Amino acid sequence: MPLITAFNLRKEDRLSDIENALRRALVSTPELKINDDEIDFVPILTPDGFHGRVTRINVDLWEGSHRTKEALQELAARAATAFQRVTGSDRKVKVVIRPYDVEGSGWVSVSLKLDQSASPDWPQANPDSRNPDFRERVIAPVDYLIQAEESRPAIERRFGFVIFDRSASLKE
Repeated sequence: MPLITAFNLRKEDRLSDIENALRRALVSTPELKINDDEIDFVPILTPDGFHGRVTRINVDLWEGSHRTKEALQELAARAATAFQRVTGSDRKVKVVIRPYDVEGSGWVSVSLKLDQSASPDWPQANPDSRNPDFRERVIAPVDYLIQAEESRPAIERRFGFVIFDRSASLKE
């Protein structure tokens, strides 16, 4: 599952156009076997008061014998060009392709439907999710934070978050 993380994007950047251009760049080399529907794009805007002069784009890919160093270097060049076609050729960009040894790492990828707390996948993600106390302390505040920002334009949403420490989940 390729992950594209783009740092130091500007508020005026057309995020959908950037995402589409980067997707096309990644799937444009068939021998790399990158499928469009497997790509995740994570745009990260430059924080207010910080003047990031270079946009950095990290592309995390699983290793494979078909993904040679030369092919990955070409991919990085294509991604940089695609980004600059959308944002302007004067925009500084650095693209880093990071092959990931999924076999050797022991990590696995799981795709759960967690966009709604009523999803049947919630118990798999968190066994405490059916506990009414857990729902009141964790789920309800998150649902409230999301609902409170629904009327804001997508780029202005901050979606507050909750950090939950499992050690705080003591059974009485």
